[in-house]
Amino acid sequence: MSEVTRLHYPVDDTTLDNGLRVITNPDPLAPGVAVNLWYRVGSADEAPGATGFAHLFEHLMFAGSANVASGEHLATIQAVGGSANATTSFDRTNYFETVGPQALELALWLEADRMGSLDVGEQNLRTQRDVVKEEKRQRYDNVPYGDQLELLLQLNFPGGHPYAHPAIGSMADLDAATLDDVQAFYRTWYQPGAAVLTLSGALSVDQGHELAGRYFGDLPGVGVPANKPAPALPPHAGTPEVVVSRDVPRPMVHLCWRTPPLTHPDRLAVEVLLSLISDGQSSRLHRQLIRENELAEALGADDFGLARGSSLGVISVRAREGVDLAQITDTVVETLDD
Repeated sequence: MSEVTRLHYPVDDTTLDNGLRVITNPDPLAPGVAVNLWYRVGSADEAPGATGFAHLFEHLMFAGSANVASGEHLATIQAVGGSANATTSFDRTNYFETVGPQALELALWLEADRMGSLDVGEQNLRTQRDVVKEEKRQRYDNVPYGDQLELLLQLNFPGGHPYAHPAIGSMADLDAATLDDVQAFYRTWYQPGAAVLTLSGALSVDQGHELAGRYFGDLPGVGVPANKPAPALPPHAGTPEVVVSRDVPRPMVHLCWRTPPLTHPDRLAVEVLLSLISDGQSSRLHRQLIRENELAEALGADDFGLARGSSLGVISVRAREGVDLAQITDTVVETLDD
């Protein structure tokens, strides 16, 4: 039996006095540093009637702070050869930069400035609310299959469940949001105690500690509420389904299964299974649906990676012209049973 190679992956995990968790991964071979600031708030933490707030802040966070004008965060990082962006999901929102070692302090200063002094004013709220509406029109309302995520969530999670709505939220809720509502969301969640700063690349552990303390250490520690729990889902009565008619190029079918939540020990097995059955031309589903039986044009499998209660695995297949979706469903189930 060959000897197992053990990988040494140094990771230091510490917490500042104000509650900010700092994880440092030195990598002497990396040409730069990846800075990632995770806030433990996502669309699952939004109150009924206030959906879309987590995603709205993904935009507001680039709209200016005490020492940075609107748009300057991204422009400043790009001016030193770096990149920056942000994403919103059900359980977290994250903001990240990739910079050369000489620009690490700049990235940390920018992140600390907007954590402590974001410009959540009436003008910024109006502007970014309009940006979100345009994003929804372009990415969801006016594209084929654009409403399928919302339909999948509504089918799998009952109304009022934290995962029953997508991160983009309701435009009616955003229209009804007051400045006080939005400022309260910022004061509640954009705190050191609700954040994890990860630093990976060309830096030392001591440097990570020192710089995190220098730029974030003076921000006050404020109590942060627990994340909204997800109620247990009742067993399915039969096989729930929803069928909709849309003007799209080809019919699609999505098959969903409840899967273990993100931190469950079986998560790795779920990821490996989905990869084995769907990734690449040699995968089982690709052979059965596309290459051999010519039932489908495209397919994919993914898991939402939800952290509370249970997650959701989805196999999505776009049919060839004239193919009955029931034949595709039967083939997927038979392939999984094998």
